[in-house]
Amino acid sequence: MKSMIRIPGRGNGEGSREAKQVSEAEGMVAKLNVRVELIQALIPLGLEAVEHTLQREVTALAGERYVRGGGQAGHARWGTQAGSVYLSDQRVSIEVPRVRDTLRNQEIPLATYQSLRAPRRAEEAALRKVLNGLSCRATP
Repeated sequence: MKSMIRIPGRGNGEGSREAKQVSEAEGMVAKLNVRVELIQALIPLGLEAVEHTLQREVTALAGERYVRGGGQAGHARWGTQAGSVYLSDQRVSIEVPRVRDTLRNQEIPLATYQSLRAPRRAEEAALRKVLNGLSCRATP
């Protein structure tokens, strides 16, 4: 029984087509890697902006740090707790400042933190567009 040796790139042109597909896939992976690197570079800036916004809201509610009588009556800073927010399509852990209403003895939720906890619809739509552009079939 004779065995045949297949030499890529010769014959009906399948080898060059495969090479083209591989190079296109490598190009898409390279673009995706650049995008991931940009997102990772921007996450610290986003975190800084989130922390600044949260601190501004806490200052409006409870006043400046180490100052008595600032802010709304009965509101006090109450430490921090672990939490997470969405930046782009990534969930990132942060320390969330707490504010307490000492008159009613209950926690005051921060509106900024509540809005950043849920992934955004526009970001989900953008993620779907990226996935549809990278995959061969539509994602639900």
